[in-house]
This record gives sequence, structure tokens and C-alpha cells, in this order.
Amino acid sequence: MRRPPLLFVAGILALLRVFVLGFVAVNLGMTDFGGPRTALLRLFQLQGLGFALFLFLVYLREAIRKEALLPLIVLTAASPICSLLVFRAFLQDEGVQSANPMQTIVFLLALVVLDFAVLGFAYGALMAERRTHSRNEVRDDRDA
Repeated sequence: MRRPPLLFVAGILALLRVFVLGFVAVNLGMTDFGGPRTALLRLFQLQGLGFALFLFLVYLREAIRKEALLPLIVLTAASPICSLLVFRAFLQDEGVQSANPMQTIVFLLALVVLDFAVLGFAYGALMAERRTHSRNEVRDDRDA
């Protein structure tokens, strides 16, 4: 069976999301080892890296792909919510000292856009997989 290219693109974008989270952390001065915001962003980075690896695993293994696409959509849908929470925390926190707040806002908005792009590509892969599965069932019914 052919591998869905949309999952590969979603995996690349998910890896890019991890790097954007790192840029946000550096722009906010979160390079030290302390504070709840630092821990929160590092936790999101770890979640993003695990999610990207899960995307590539689903892309590479057909047996996993058939069973894991719907949970993948659920995990992908949680990612924009987490990013919006980070964005809200940044905007509400008055103690944030950023060298360039506009650049930080641009990175945070890019993070949200990447989240929705990954969600769209993963959803597209799910729909393509379902169409392929439906066509295979119709062919099997004709052959029987």
C-alpha cells in the first residue's frame, strides 16, 4: 500500500513546530532552569517531539496506520489548544521581559498556524486512508 504523503508533510511541520517552540523559549529568556513557564514550554517541546515521532511511525508502518489515524487526529487537535494557552499566558504575563516582543508574538502566531497546518494534513491523510479503505472493500465485494 502506498504511504500517504500528507502524513510525511505533517511530520515535517511537527518537527518544525518543536524548533519554533525553542525560538519562543529563547525570545522569552527561558533558557535558565527554573520557573513554571520554562517547564511548560519544555514540556510542550517534549510533547511535540514525541508527536512528530509518532507521525513518522504512523507514516512508515501500515499496520499502525490503519489503527492509529483517529487517535492521531485527537492528539493533533489538542496541540493548537496547548499553543493558544501558551500564547494567552504570554500576553497576560506582565513580568515577561522579551528583547523583541513583536518577534515573540510572530513566533507564537507561527506556532499556532503550524499546529493548524499539522491538523489539516493529518485530517487529510485520515480522509485519504478512509477513501482507499472504502475502495478496497468495494473491489473485494465485486471479486466475491
